[in-house]
Amino acid sequence: MVKQTEPWVQEFIDYMACERGSSVNTLAAYQSDLAKVASFLRAHRGISIEEVKPADVVAFIKEQQRAGRSLSSTARTLAALRVFTRFLQSEGRTRTDPLSSMESLRPGRRLPAPAADAEVIRLLAAAAGSKRDRLRNVAILETMYATGARVSEVTGLRISDINLDLGYVKYFGKGSKERVVPLGKKAVTAIREYLSLRQAGAPGPTGIRESQFLFPGRGGRRMRRETIWRLLRRSSLGAGLRRNVHPHTLRHSFATILLRNGMDLRYVQELLGHASVSTTQIYTHVDSERLREIHHRFHPRA
Repeated sequence: MVKQTEPWVQEFIDYMACERGSSVNTLAAYQSDLAKVASFLRAHRGISIEEVKPADVVAFIKEQQRAGRSLSSTARTLAALRVFTRFLQSEGRTRTDPLSSMESLRPGRRLPAPAADAEVIRLLAAAAGSKRDRLRNVAILETMYATGARVSEVTGLRISDINLDLGYVKYFGKGSKERVVPLGKKAVTAIREYLSLRQAGAPGPTGIRESQFLFPGRGGRRMRRETIWRLLRRSSLGAGLRRNVHPHTLRHSFATILLRNGMDLRYVQELLGHASVSTTQIYTHVDSERLREIHHRFHPRA
């Protein structure tokens, strides 16, 4: 708990709760992070948290490093502090935001190893369920692997978003940005088989046949993302894969295999729906690691 000696922190927590409607977990995280900063500033800098300056933040970061704290943990704490200092400025406690000129800590993103094609084949073969569910499950996984889509994009797909004759799918990604991605023969075949059974009125939950969604959930409504997470977990276990496979694993595999086969980074960026090519470049790091492993294995002086 934050002590009463830090009234502005309590004001901030009350503001986030009442005016911003933050969840209990979010409030608890803010409270814990700000208490950590406040404790450091009192003990090592002799100031209260609302008096914080960039030099104090640098000292805090160094202290966190000495204590062995992870960069991601420190970055989260500083993100909370940024929200707090902006609040102080908006309330007139400070004339300017003292942290506005400081760059955010950006922990390096760690991508899981992409699934090999043989692993994906085993994953698809293990997509269990009744005949209707199995065809749906295979169609979902084939679509994700063929297009590198985010799980939220797949759950939001409508039948009107696909063209099986031309073999493409239209996604609405972050910021409702539209992009068109080729489906490929395997995904087209899987979707055709699934829709054929669905439209024939195969036994199943009510509302599925009439739903506008390509992969509807219960009652024909939009499928929950957790459903695909569970599908992948069951399939990876059924396939005997030793590592956990989740929706982003297929997205990583999609991007990595295109780059390995020589596709230009800008095209991969468009297919993934990244706003900036710098986001896509992380996949080149994954491929570089693989090349380094191969070099180490085969070069006599490696």
